[in-house]
Amino acid sequence: MRVLVSGGGTGGHLVPGLNLLRELRAEGNDLHLVRPGRKVEEHFLAGLHGVTTHELSLPRSRLALPFALTKSLLPARRILAQSRIDIVVGLGGAGSVPSCLAAYSQRIPFVLLEQNVVPGRVVKLLARLARRVYTSFPETVPLLGRASAIATGMPLRRGLGHGADPALRRALLGDAACLVLVVGGSQGAEALNRSLPRLFAQLPAAKSGRVAFLHIAGPDKEASARSAYADHGLRATVRTFTQDMSGLYAAADLVVCRGGGTTLVEVAAASRPAVVIPYPWHKDRQQFHNAAWFERRGAMVVLEQSRIEAGMGRAELEALLEDSEKRRAMGERGRLAVPIDAGPRIARDLYRVARESNVALALEGGFTALDQGSSEEEL
Repeated sequence: MRVLVSGGGTGGHLVPGLNLLRELRAEGNDLHLVRPGRKVEEHFLAGLHGVTTHELSLPRSRLALPFALTKSLLPARRILAQSRIDIVVGLGGAGSVPSCLAAYSQRIPFVLLEQNVVPGRVVKLLARLARRVYTSFPETVPLLGRASAIATGMPLRRGLGHGADPALRRALLGDAACLVLVVGGSQGAEALNRSLPRLFAQLPAAKSGRVAFLHIAGPDKEASARSAYADHGLRATVRTFTQDMSGLYAAADLVVCRGGGTTLVEVAAASRPAVVIPYPWHKDRQQFHNAAWFERRGAMVVLEQSRIEAGMGRAELEALLEDSEKRRAMGERGRLAVPIDAGPRIARDLYRVARESNVALALEGGFTALDQGSSEEEL
């Protein structure tokens, strides 16, 4: 099968698609990735093999975006035709629009992945034309109002839920007993980089050296985050980015993070408790609804950014740092809340969708299936 995955721009959109590509690569498929070509994507693509990548650059300006999307339809159609794509997977966000609309215009089936409880605008728009929408959360299905929307969970990176590497944990902990991992999303979060070290400095366990911090600050934000920890006398390892999120989740005792659907599902699959600080400025409050979903299940604690910036939230953090049994129970509840087999399930369904589409086109006279090297029995 020839599969094209389209989207990117942020790790939250790109990572599930890359996980699905790795699942499909193991089956020997011909794989393609179309991405907007933003710098942050390059970190995630390092070490990705067996996938042909294409760029369809899109502007960040919303005013220029409609024109750019229209202009990109022709090159998207060309990529689909030249690569003889059987099915397209859209990852949400503007970066998936050209490939999905081009596929629809060429009668190539396309499907969508939705990582959040509340679907994004692009997914809601394209869902009307998609053959399937695979959602990470069951509550998303009725919001799309489509019989083709099914709750599968999210394709996960390999290694989530495995035991911690003792050498890595020793290196990060030093003399401390507890490791807090801070993740601000693929591009970092300046508000967290600035406010969290100040809040952590109020915690007795941190001031006494019993807690160490590993902070993923985001591109070009490493120096300021490191300085903030140093100013408060806290032991912290600060990195711009890491490929080994599975290993870091396994090493951490507590995760403090933004509320993107991809991040939260990964944290839950890794059996880790989390304090979630949702991005506050999104119109649909997607991150808040994601975090609240896990909080209702006793797996995570939600703190609003306004409270963090006001220096509040100490009680919630202190309660988790001082109670290892509570952290363990939260991690177990999170793990039970998310499916871990979404990648294989979606991969199997992609074969089904592509096969059904080929049969329908053959019956309509759109093309002769035998010309594609398939037998009648295979169809």
